[in-house]
Amino acid sequence: MFVGIPSAFSAAETPRVNNLETANSVETSNSVEIANSVETSQLVQKGIAAHSSGSYAEAEAIWRQILSVSPDNDAAYNNLGNALAELGRLTEAESAYRAAIRLAPEEAAIRYYNLGNVLAAQEKMDAAIAAFQNAIRLEPSNADAHYNLGYWLKAKGQLEAAEINYREAVRLNPYDASTYYNLGALLSEQARFAEAEVMFRRVLLLEPDNRRGYQYLGITLSNQNRLEAAETIFRQAIERFPTDSSLRYNLAFLLDKQGRQTESISFYQSAEQLALTGR
Repeated sequence: MFVGIPSAFSAAETPRVNNLETANSVETSNSVEIANSVETSQLVQKGIAAHSSGSYAEAEAIWRQILSVSPDNDAAYNNLGNALAELGRLTEAESAYRAAIRLAPEEAAIRYYNLGNVLAAQEKMDAAIAAFQNAIRLEPSNADAHYNLGYWLKAKGQLEAAEINYREAVRLNPYDASTYYNLGALLSEQARFAEAEVMFRRVLLLEPDNRRGYQYLGITLSNQNRLEAAETIFRQAIERFPTDSSLRYNLAFLLDKQGRQTESISFYQSAEQLALTGR
């Protein structure tokens, strides 16, 4: 019995983790925000170094030391939240981010973004969505905030709003394959296969070795009854990923659908052998 091409798509690419800020509000992945206070600059550098090296407990201690002498230091609260989030202490991280926002509400775009991430991690979906919306209100050009907002709106079943945010994310950052993938999956779930095809082709243009991009481009073409085009994609994918059993299952199903049983059986059997080895 052949495994058919799945009608549902795999889980979307996961939301982005904290994209943290510097004193100049320049976004750098996994960086921390530099406090402006001259008298604490040495401690700040130590805090940054500790965070960058993964010594989050040490970073926590440093940010708390800064706050003990500078309790209104919003940057230190943000960085404390970063360290606490990395340590998995999400409720404390939430409180730290809220303190940073309270102290500097009009400079809080990244802090709202960080807050949204820890709220989502606590499954506080409505609050997380509101936090990402506030991040976008303060910084409309934040592609990651649009991406995460789209992700969680989709999780809540708000497909139209999710699509709007994914499309804005790709407009702001047209080189991000994950956003195209998620948008393609969203469109496919609504049977908008021609539009989804465009998204999955862009995934492969940006990431030629994206296995799932091949998988779901093939599925999308099959759902449009473009069987020869789907076959070409699956064969290209198998050439790149010869040990992926799911690609072979799908090609076997596709060949069977075209009445090419001998070829279909061959790919099905090879898929079964790979599946037995856990591939």
